[in-house]
Amino acid sequence: MKRFVLLLAGTVVGVLAGAWYGWSVSPVTYNEISPDQLRAEYQADYVLMVAETYAADHDLGEAAVRLSRLGQADLTGLVRRIADAYQAAGYPEQDCTRLYDLARDLERFSTLPTAAR
Repeated sequence: MKRFVLLLAGTVVGVLAGAWYGWSVSPVTYNEISPDQLRAEYQADYVLMVAETYAADHDLGEAAVRLSRLGQADLTGLVRRIADAYQAAGYPEQDCTRLYDLARDLERFSTLPTAAR
């Protein structure tokens, strides 16, 4: 019985010490970064997520705003290059289709007169 009490006391002390260390001595710090600071492969994943969101809500303006956070001048070309790379790498056809659809619609949107946007 004494061993069980010591084991239980040691566990409680260990949990409390770990919680104190995690909250006081070395807490987690969160760093907010923008999409343009991501590595290239994560930027490509970000573009895919934007394409998936666009496929769900068809809000081209919001998709363009999200893509503009990457700091690229040619958004259509960026999306098309990523779609080509994904297709060559054997990504699922659905992902590639969503990327190509977004690139096509961005191209149509960018060729509209300013008043029509």
